[in-house]
Amino acid sequence: YRLERPETMPEEEWNPELAERMARAAYRYGVPPEAMNALQDTMAQAYQEAREKVQEQQMEQETQAEQSLQNEWGGSYERNMGRATAALQRLASETGVDADALLDNPALGSNPDVIRLLYQVSRLLDEAPLHQEGAAAPSPAEEAMRMESDPSHPLYEAYMSVNHPNHKYANELYDRLTSR
Repeated sequence: YRLERPETMPEEEWNPELAERMARAAYRYGVPPEAMNALQDTMAQAYQEAREKVQEQQMEQETQAEQSLQNEWGGSYERNMGRATAALQRLASETGVDADALLDNPALGSNPDVIRLLYQVSRLLDEAPLHQEGAAAPSPAEEAMRMESDPSHPLYEAYMSVNHPNHKYANELYDRLTSR
């Protein structure tokens, strides 16, 4: 006989090869189709519950990481997070790595130590020789990082303050610079 994908199981998790092997074993040992279907439904529900538990744990870890950095950085939290993200985007664009994929990875994007490292990288990048007189024009990622972290940048105040009359323009420019 043949096992069908349980309705509660997402299509991408259905493994037809495993279902075929299970159906052959059930047939070989005389397991009634109703019993096999009940076992399969029980297994699908157990996988769903395990998946939900893992998602819950990831959300809890993300919340703890965010809280840890908020406690450490206080009022500078948003600015420091922006600097860390901009540093990652700059490094990613220079190496051809997908920054969004890295940020979406819970092991990296929610790890406070990784975020601290990226923040420190942003500070080191600010001190790099590229920021000295006579240097080449900054890359879009560098310009975006300056917008959010350098108070001497002409759009720093507009970008940082949602009440600033030029905030929308600064925010749109920042988005364009970071999407390159």
